[in-house]
Amino acid sequence: MGFAVGALLSLGVSCGPLLSLGPKKCNVSNCTGCCTAQDTCVLGTASNACGSGAAVCKVCSAGTGCDAKGVCVAGLGGTGGGAGTGGGAGTGGSA
Repeated sequence: MGFAVGALLSLGVSCGPLLSLGPKKCNVSNCTGCCTAQDTCVLGTASNACGSGAAVCKVCSAGTGCDAKGVCVAGLGGTGGGAGTGGGAGTGGSA
């Protein structure tokens, strides 16, 4: 048993933390947005960090974007453009 625990801890040290040994810094008491993998609170309205209520931030899929409530919504993301032309002509007069 001791060997297994030691192996698990050494794996965590060499590969990064496997378990959080302390309280989360980003939680519902201090974050209305979402929490990054680095345990940092962000606004939660970006397409690459979307979420609310201190949930883990998610990346919105292609063609979607993150709305003001921290929800991925179709039609808000991606690229776009537009073009338009217009004009008018008129003649007039009196005799």
